[in-house]
Amino acid sequence: MRITKKNCLSDEEMKQVLDLLETCHKYDGTASIPYLANDYNADPDMPCIFLAYEEEALLGCLYVYADEREDVSVSLFVLPSARKQGIARALETAFIQVAKEYQLSGISYETERVFIEKNPWLLSHFNLVEEDCTELWLRRERKPYELKSRDDCKVVLAEKEMIGAVTKVQAEAFQKSIDHSEQYARASLEGDDTLLYVLTKDKEVLASVTIDMASDYNHIFGLGVAPVYQGQGLGSYLMKQVICQLLSQNDKAFQIVVDKENIVATTLYRKLGFTDVTEVVYLTAKT
Repeated sequence: MRITKKNCLSDEEMKQVLDLLETCHKYDGTASIPYLANDYNADPDMPCIFLAYEEEALLGCLYVYADEREDVSVSLFVLPSARKQGIARALETAFIQVAKEYQLSGISYETERVFIEKNPWLLSHFNLVEEDCTELWLRRERKPYELKSRDDCKVVLAEKEMIGAVTKVQAEAFQKSIDHSEQYARASLEGDDTLLYVLTKDKEVLASVTIDMASDYNHIFGLGVAPVYQGQGLGSYLMKQVICQLLSQNDKAFQIVVDKENIVATTLYRKLGFTDVTEVVYLTAKT
């Protein structure tokens, strides 16, 4: 077995990984798909994807999401037929070496509630405990909305000169630093597989949202409305406009992730026709 470390995937490698994930999901009854890119990580040169091969066959994949060095999420998948053969341990060992080199901390392992319930030995075997934070993954089929136009608002793709305004909206909406928010805004605008949409009024950016199209879904994230404009239906309007535009651009359905405790956002997405698919949980090493 050999472990390959990458900070981006070729088209062929991406296909191999997505095929592996599909096999794992069918076997485990799971559904979540990691981002599988390095655009939002704090260090673009850091290896973030670890692939385990036996000759040319891909047996396992570990992905690292580290937009902040002190808050790192790890996703790990092993082909069902190749489990309990030390592949997960080998991938984790390779990652830990990189984590030390790049001074990563606050490491948690991402999995799904259904996987833990089917594998009750998991926590004790890897000496892990479950964190309080959980996420809901929701999906929506390809159905158009009945749009009601608003003469006072426009929904358009962001342009470079809007980066500062988008950064400000994101920083205020998510209570993040300007540097962190600008990193996200620029990566969303410049990414090959991402689209950054903004809602404007009188040329002022009031809200933004990003669509990642690298997987089999239009993955929606970073929906943020400037706090002073929240509660006016702008987030819902932006989502509907974007989804209807994407219906004519590709043949993918839609998915979004939200903190389980965020009742306001969860209620909004369900009203927009999204339905729960899975619950993602985070595990950390027992101290």
